[in-house]
Amino acid sequence: DAVDVMLNVHEVDEIVNVCSAISDTYGGINLEDIAAPKCFEIEKILQEKLDIPVFHDDQHGTAIITSAGLLNAIELAGKDIGDIKVVVIGAGAAGIASAKMYRQLGVKHIVMIDSKGVIHSGRDDLNKYKQDFAIETTDRTLDDALKNADMVLGLSSGNIISQDMVKTMAHDAIIFACANPIPEITPDRVISVRPDIIVGTGRSDFPNQVNNVLGFPFIFRGALDVGAKKITENMKIAAVKALANLAKEPVPYYVKAAYNNPDMKYGREHIIPTPFSKEVLVWVASAVAKAAFDDGVTDMKKCELENYQDKLRKMIYVDSDKSSSLTKN
Repeated sequence: DAVDVMLNVHEVDEIVNVCSAISDTYGGINLEDIAAPKCFEIEKILQEKLDIPVFHDDQHGTAIITSAGLLNAIELAGKDIGDIKVVVIGAGAAGIASAKMYRQLGVKHIVMIDSKGVIHSGRDDLNKYKQDFAIETTDRTLDDALKNADMVLGLSSGNIISQDMVKTMAHDAIIFACANPIPEITPDRVISVRPDIIVGTGRSDFPNQVNNVLGFPFIFRGALDVGAKKITENMKIAAVKALANLAKEPVPYYVKAAYNNPDMKYGREHIIPTPFSKEVLVWVASAVAKAAFDDGVTDMKKCELENYQDKLRKMIYVDSDKSSSLTKN
């Protein structure tokens, strides 16, 4: 069960105190709608203080989903993750967390942009979280940064990426334009000038939807089922890889029907699983549970873990016949 708890407090210590006071009632806490940089401090303090999972979806949800898409996009393009240039537009909760995760996955060249332009080492107006991404560069504008970029993550506002900017990006690049309801640039405007570029947005009416519902419900399912005391970095990475690998599997027939696309399969327009896929629960929750076991943050026995995926399938499929017919034509 999930319970919404609305807090009419705003300071870091107040939020920490309230969450700590009620923590014994819950198996985990999902923080929501807390702006940066307070969200980083609050999550860190609570993770150190409490023996239950604490997770800020606004940060890690976007990071996990786009990371899965990134892994598949560079695989399709035949690129090495250590060689690519990533541009992150927006240095708030999701932007900072996503950039951190990209680093963990092996990205070495990240250009971050906030409301004042490129975050570079010459700026003296940066908080400590932005300072971590300040680089030596002559780039100052979004136009500068997008030149030869292999990926751009947009967490800003609608229509700020022009077609002329898109033309300067690297071959077989990827654009995650996640501003809602109007993306930084729409897929049709990208494809009309650069058909080699893969595009994802936050909208369900375009391919490759970046939807946080693919992440936190199933991450918590796995963490809660094994009694994890925290959600570790390895558990998040496990969720990334599970989503990336699931996208390569045959698409369930009911997903094809929901999108009215009988030819839906892994490729440029399907690098991320859809929220309609029941298999997301099985793949993500079981991967997170295994990572929790490997990291020693659960008391679950290995024999129980081996049967966990079967238990998850029984939760979502009425009988074995349905499970075996998932990918029928």
